[in-house]
Amino acid sequence: MKRRSLVAALGTAAITSLAGCNVLSDDEPPAGSLQIENHHDLPHTVRMIITDVGSDGITTDDGYDVRGDVTVPPSQRRLQSSISLSPNKIKTFETIFTEPVTYAVVFAVDDAVTETAYPFSPRRSSPGSYAYLNAEVYADGEFSASFATTGLSGPFTN
Repeated sequence: MKRRSLVAALGTAAITSLAGCNVLSDDEPPAGSLQIENHHDLPHTVRMIITDVGSDGITTDDGYDVRGDVTVPPSQRRLQSSISLSPNKIKTFETIFTEPVTYAVVFAVDDAVTETAYPFSPRRSSPGSYAYLNAEVYADGEFSASFATTGLSGPFTN
């Protein structure tokens, strides 16, 4: 009977974790995706907020920012995403960054806003190389975000 309970619980957990997901797999995310990983033994709520868009990312005395005027749909200027993630889970939002611009991205983990805005551009950096944004809560509870490369172009063809 314990085995049946375990199998039922695992099945329920798998179905629950897939509810509302665009993608949940080990496959490489396409360009413009946001992947959030929780490697901590506690659940965490991670929120991503776009604070600005521009043509380039720059280093400032306070960290990073974007500069340059660009034309993007209003929805890409106000982009936000939030998810509560169970321990040792990964969630991928495919191609939520759809424009070939640089986004200034800020994260909040359990309502604590990160001090750094991360400049992120999903556009092609070299032939066959695009980017997606990866955010991680590490096993010790610390947080970091970085861009990772992918060979999948997503919405970017040039």
